[in-house]
Parts: sequence; C-alpha cells; structure tokens
Amino acid sequence: ESVLDFGDVSTGSTVSYELTISNTGDAPLLILNEDFNELVDFSATLEETVIVAGEATIITFSFSPADPGEVEETVVLLSLSVNDKVFPIILRGNGVAAAGILDVSDNNAPLSNNSTLNFGTVIVGNDSIRTLTLRNAGNGPMEISAITLNCANFSTNLSNGSLSPGSTVDVSITFTPTLSGLSSGTLSFTTNDPGNPSYSINLSGQGQISSQTTEWAEWGLEVFPNPVSTWLHVKMSKVLHHGLAQLYDHRGQLLSQIPVDNQDWLRLDMKPYPSGWYQLRLADKDNSITIKLIKP
Repeated sequence: ESVLDFGDVSTGSTVSYELTISNTGDAPLLILNEDFNELVDFSATLEETVIVAGEATIITFSFSPADPGEVEETVVLLSLSVNDKVFPIILRGNGVAAAGILDVSDNNAPLSNNSTLNFGTVIVGNDSIRTLTLRNAGNGPMEISAITLNCANFSTNLSNGSLSPGSTVDVSITFTPTLSGLSSGTLSFTTNDPGNPSYSINLSGQGQISSQTTEWAEWGLEVFPNPVSTWLHVKMSKVLHHGLAQLYDHRGQLLSQIPVDNQDWLRLDMKPYPSGWYQLRLADKDNSITIKLIKP
C-alpha cells in the first residue's frame, strides 16, 4: 500500500495532488475506481479508466477538511490485466481551523500589543504622521472591527475590513496638537486572531507653541492697546498670505483661530476672555511671530 499525506490543510480550503498511472504493457489496461464515491473529506477523479499501451492517465486526489482534526481514508485501485493487481492508497491529512493572525510592524520592526508610539514634540497646528503595517500571518481571513480612538489630537485611516492570508495594509496615525502640553490616547481594535482578539496602541505626543519669532522691527509691528480690555489692533508691514492668527491662554490652550489672507492688519475681540496673560501667534507658510498680551 502507498500513503499520500496532505499534511495540515485549513478548513474550508482544498489541497490537491496528482498521481500518474502508466501502462507499460502492450495491451489496454482497465482501472476500476469504485471506492472513489465513498470518500468523505477526500475526493478523487480519474481522467481515463482505460489506458492504451504506452500511455498514461492522471488521478487527482483532493483534501477538503470540513472540521479540524486528523483524517485518514483509503481507496483501492484495481487493474484488470493478465495479472490482476490491487493498489491500496491511504489518504491522510490534518484539518486545521482557519484563522487570521495579526502581525503589526513599525518601520519593519515588530510592534507588540499595548506598545507606545511617541510622536515627540510637534508645533501646534502642524502634523506628525507615523505609518504602521498590519499583516495577516494566518491561514484564514482576518477581520478588523470595533475601532476606537479616544483623543481628538490623533486621527487614523484605519477602518473596518478583512485581510486575506498573507496580505498587508498600511495604517497612518496622525498627531495634530491644538494646544501646548502632553497629549495621550489609545487606538484600539478587535480581530479574530485567537492570540490577539483585542489590540491596543498607546499614543503620546507633546504640543508646543512655535518659538520661531522675527524682530518686531522687521514686521513693522504696531500692537495697541496692550494691555488690552476690548479690541486689539495689530498692524504690520508684512502681508500674510493664507495665514492664521491663533490666540492662546497662559496654559497654551488654543482659544480662537482667525484666517488672515492677503492682510497686513488684524482686529481681535478680547472682551470674551478673562484677565490674564495671552499669546497671539501670527503665521503663514513663510513667517511667524508670537506676541505676548495682557488683559488687566
């Protein structure tokens, strides 16, 4: 008897092998395959039951496990010739439950569950982007769902979906601080990976108000009144193109943003704000300056 071992095969999938039978005689050879119909997890197809002298035919054996576990079945080939011969063939295989296996890497370095991504210090209003790669290292589809991100200063393009075995997807995480100081959060999602049904990445980043300044004289700045109680007026010799005025309190929290486009002036209402120190940042893509204010 012969043994044809299919090894580990995922449930729901099929692995096939071909067996060639040759007629080395000088008369036709008849092959009977009555046992083929009795196979359960295995199947077999015979191209030709009659093989002429000097020709060959192919039997295709397939293993399609419906459930996990080891399986063994037997088929018998009978050749009707001068010397009738019986050829038993044992078919073996192991059904393995199909499942996705999550593999996460950061710039080709493995990133384990509950690791921390630190985005460092980022100027308020700017972006810092990290890109991770998610790979399905399993033998079945990997489902990604229940995505949560609990900090507004972070965003991601990760979405619910399915990854086929061996496939990858790039996931970007963006840190955009709106105020100075530490920002932290967690990106979490679930998968059908038995070893990582719930995966989390801790996120951390430091927001900082730009320290880039230009001498007031170069800007031709006029800021009045300062101290200010109601309206603040700013005039400058530079024209800001597609710029932005941002008002922060003494803790670095962003209070308001005003577009400044093709302007060399700004009028800011300070009435809604309590007494204290403030910082006004004026910037476009080429220039920036921070002005300290006080409201008595």
